[in-house]
Amino acid sequence: YKIAIASNSFKEIIKQTLNYLGFEMQIELLMTGEDMRPKPNPDILLKIAEILDVPTEECLVLEDSRVGIEAANRANMKVGYIPD
Repeated sequence: YKIAIASNSFKEIIKQTLNYLGFEMQIELLMTGEDMRPKPNPDILLKIAEILDVPTEECLVLEDSRVGIEAANRANMKVGYIPD
């Protein structure tokens, strides 16, 4: 599986958290609202799918927010809700 993060959070906070948890090497791509228009706009999800060369219908988005679920639906991606 290809693993990426698309978040509206700040990139530095995400990197610090991944490093603390020991996950930084498992993430192939990290994009945030600093890079593109934030969710619920689907552009960040679509761009990740394009870069990783994965068809949108084969993507699974795990989300903890309503705006993220909306973005995944607008990107035609499967979505799972994980409460924060």
